[in-house]
Amino acid sequence: MVMDKLLPNLKAESRPINFELDNSGSLSQQARDILKACSDGHISHEAAASLIGSLSGILKIREIEELEARLDQLETRLAENEKV
Repeated sequence: MVMDKLLPNLKAESRPINFELDNSGSLSQQARDILKACSDGHISHEAAASLIGSLSGILKIREIEELEARLDQLETRLAENEKV
């Protein structure tokens, strides 16, 4: 019990993933490439899940950016129409 207080809790760390991913394709194509690499045994299931989670995060950021741009356009149009 005393040792638990003296030593920090150990956390599992994953190793870096050495994986070539063609980022010129769509996010769905990249996800398919990740799943293929996983099914072929090139990367672990955990690594694939982490990478696809990262792609999902990128997609959410893009969606927010697109919505923000559309909202800005609508606000600009509304402001122009109010001037008339």
